[in-house]
Amino acid sequence: MELDDLKSKWQSIQPQIETISEHQPKLPTKRNFEVRTKLFWRTCFAATFTFFCLIANVILELSLPTIYPIYWAIAIDLLILLALICETIIARLVYRINLWKYTHMEIISMIIRIKKLYKLFELWSSIAITMMIGWLSMLPPFAGNRNIIYLWIILATAFVAEYIFYKKNITYLNEIKNWDNEDEK
Repeated sequence: MELDDLKSKWQSIQPQIETISEHQPKLPTKRNFEVRTKLFWRTCFAATFTFFCLIANVILELSLPTIYPIYWAIAIDLLILLALICETIIARLVYRINLWKYTHMEIISMIIRIKKLYKLFELWSSIAITMMIGWLSMLPPFAGNRNIIYLWIILATAFVAEYIFYKKNITYLNEIKNWDNEDEK
């Protein structure tokens, strides 16, 4: 008697369970977390590289104090420091993205904030540093130097590498932003 009653109740609620399971929101996949982790480690690598660039520039200034004027040294160091601070902020924001905890709207707003910071500070500081070092290479102590072509090649290579790095990170951010719209790859 109880078994038949239980069976009839189960059959009455089974269609409701199926409709609920069809409308269940998708859960983040492991691939989405791997993309977030890759992006986090890429931003940490960029911050570490920028830190070593700052250290190398300070060592150059201390070992050859007359290589360029002090105001140029301060300006370049401040720009590199600004880029380092920005990369640290971006890494912290990427680390805080939690696909399980936040709603999709909160994730999108975090992605937009990261993109805005990345575009505003990261690329513009790279452009400013490139322009400053390029302008510095045209000053009288460096103008007649034949080795200046190597500096221009390094600057062009660094700028292209930064742009490629930027595009790949934006691709990762877009993958995180659209985590619930993609099919399993």
